[in-house]
Amino acid sequence: MARAADALAYAAERAERREGCAKQSATHTSAHAPRRRRGGARDRDPRSSRHRPAGLGELRDAAAILTQAAAEAGALGRSDLRCAALVALANIDAKQGRPADAKRRLVEATSLADAVADPVLRIRAAFESSAVRAHFEGAIDAAIAELDAALRTAAAIEDRALLVEGHLRVGTLLFNEGRLVKSADELTRCIQLASATGSHRDEARAKLAARPREVLPR
Repeated sequence: MARAADALAYAAERAERREGCAKQSATHTSAHAPRRRRGGARDRDPRSSRHRPAGLGELRDAAAILTQAAAEAGALGRSDLRCAALVALANIDAKQGRPADAKRRLVEATSLADAVADPVLRIRAAFESSAVRAHFEGAIDAAIAELDAALRTAAAIEDRALLVEGHLRVGTLLFNEGRLVKSADELTRCIQLASATGSHRDEARAKLAARPREVLPR
């Protein structure tokens, strides 16, 4: 049990560091994407940008560790650890362009989170599920609705870190959809919460997302 827990904690820590860097780059790139037009054509999709291949080896390493941890956690009856591993694996699936695999893992992760009555795991699963809906299905309103529900749960358990992340996710989706007023409200809330928690990284990410973007000439 200790081995599975240690492996999962190690993998999650490494994946979280990579995820933070990838999200910051993706937020900056995707927010520019609708405006970067030359001759009326949209620039390349952020998911196929040159930043993506750089971390593929690391993602494969993390996936291997997480897969082992998920298997061991399942064998040991640790549904909580298996759920956390599945959520992290779904994140990697999405980054590598496998939405079907991500959704399959998230269905099981959500079921496990409900079974162990862990609101944090349920919120984490909802965060990843909303990302898959938004980026692969174009279901922005459904993704935002899922995030809003997760934010209500985070508020109920007074988890500020999850509130920060949730408002950042909603604000970024709204910005990319051109809903600038609502986006500003979400990102301002994110900045306020991040500042109160002393999370300079999250505060900087929110400020970056809220900053006016350069409009390149046609």
